[in-house]
Amino acid sequence: MKLNDYFYNFASLSSAASGNQTFFTGAEGHMESVVFYRFSTEVNCPVSLLFSDNIDSTFEDGSHSRAGDTLGGWKLLFAAISVTEKPDPHVTVKERPLSFEGKGWKAVQKGEWFASDPLEVQGKKGDYLRLHLIFEGGKIPCLKETLLDSYRMVDGKWVFSADTPLASMIGGARKVKAKIAFLGDSITEGIGTQPGSYEGFVPQIASMLGEEYAVWNLGIGYARAADAARNGSFLLKATSCDGVVLCLGTNDLLQTGDPKQLIENLRSVVSLLDSAGKRLLVQALPPFDYEGEAIEKWKSVNRFIREELGRKFPVFDPVPFLSPDKEHPYIAVYGGHPNAEGCRKWADRLYEKMRHWILTF
Repeated sequence: MKLNDYFYNFASLSSAASGNQTFFTGAEGHMESVVFYRFSTEVNCPVSLLFSDNIDSTFEDGSHSRAGDTLGGWKLLFAAISVTEKPDPHVTVKERPLSFEGKGWKAVQKGEWFASDPLEVQGKKGDYLRLHLIFEGGKIPCLKETLLDSYRMVDGKWVFSADTPLASMIGGARKVKAKIAFLGDSITEGIGTQPGSYEGFVPQIASMLGEEYAVWNLGIGYARAADAARNGSFLLKATSCDGVVLCLGTNDLLQTGDPKQLIENLRSVVSLLDSAGKRLLVQALPPFDYEGEAIEKWKSVNRFIREELGRKFPVFDPVPFLSPDKEHPYIAVYGGHPNAEGCRKWADRLYEKMRHWILTF
């Protein structure tokens, strides 16, 4: 299936983030994993899982992996899905094997995107799609900071592990009013909330928007505006949707400390999305307990977002309710990675903004 055809026919069924953050080094022999994705909507349609060999974002300081890296040389030896009520790897389930262009295995080429052949799936909102993989390879993409319920078989036992390839999208062939991408970093991903809790602001908004809208969480830990400005796989996912909620820049400031370059990268990202015909809602950067010169750098970027980008695009500012007062807007009351309470406040207020925004689609 061609990538454009996939994006045209399928919409995200889960608000869980599952991008390619970096890679892990495979062990000798076969490896086995089980990962659970919670449905954000009732499912009664053909389902196809989208995979990618592309590293979407720069990990940590970039010495291990960077946005645009490709791996290749890994293989899915077996893939199967089932629908469960709880994310428990120990429960025996009846699996349905996946195929890839009619084959029960997939040898992945460098930079390749590929999707499983569609299967009819039924499930309730809140159920989990259980993805069972057996795979091998030297370098394999993963999401090291995953919030998914993710397990590897080690010495005959299931143990929590992020070392597994993930499906970039759990896609359903269903009609929706709009497909909304949340393009961001670990804050958008939901880091700061408990793994498996789906208490980040994106899953909460997905629930508020209801089943008429498809939400794709493209938040990845350590992601930068510079990564999206490359116009690679990270931004490609966002441009497949009708609207994009953007919140990038915190890691650019933390890793490079260069607000001028960050502003240029944000300008590029916004221009690329706008040129692609995407409806855009830009978020100001939240507080992150900045100190010293970093405070003024952060303020200058947010002035650019509010005053320059705000002339053309709607801007949502999370700072007032995530900081203690106007005198200390840079202090993060709920943590630099907001906890569940902070994410509830974020979701409530952002949803009110989005209610009016989506009416323009």
